[in-house]
Amino acid sequence: MGTFVRIMRAIIDQYTKRRIPKASAALSYYLTMTLFPVIICLYALLGENYDRTMQILDFVEQFLSADTTMLIRRFIVHVAASNSTALLIAALTVLVTSASAAVRTLQSTIGEMQGGQRFQGLMDLLFSVIFSLAFLAAMYFAILVMLTGKGFLEFVERRLPLLHVSQAWSWMRFLVLGGIEFVILWAMYEASR
Repeated sequence: MGTFVRIMRAIIDQYTKRRIPKASAALSYYLTMTLFPVIICLYALLGENYDRTMQILDFVEQFLSADTTMLIRRFIVHVAASNSTALLIAALTVLVTSASAAVRTLQSTIGEMQGGQRFQGLMDLLFSVIFSLAFLAAMYFAILVMLTGKGFLEFVERRLPLLHVSQAWSWMRFLVLGGIEFVILWAMYEASR
């Protein structure tokens, strides 16, 4: 029992000493700021196809509350009605700045836990923007991997008969997504310590 209490004290000490609650709140705020820009960018990525967007939302709906789904549906209707290049540019700007702020928060927290931050000043800002762009590109790629239809995979199999991925894709895509996310987080940790 004494070992357990000692371990719990050490965890609580690190949690408060390293200001983890403050970093968590900042990270939550910055990631929340990316939600609606991500929806705008995904809508553009899907070729501004309203029906396809609604099909994806129907799938995601099973993981979200009814109020959240209704809010997202209204927002997609607004994005489809006011579709413009300026809206996409604004969404990309907010997305990159919020994502880079989230990266700086993570980097700062990891650096504090490891004894010091690797990048300071302008290098910190530059790294956070580059890493957030790479992170966003990887996320969009992961989303495309998740949304890739069986028809596309069958097309690939016809062109490359040695590949047989369409049968296993229903479960294999989750492994690919998990691998992509692991590599992103591992790279972030390695670059920040």
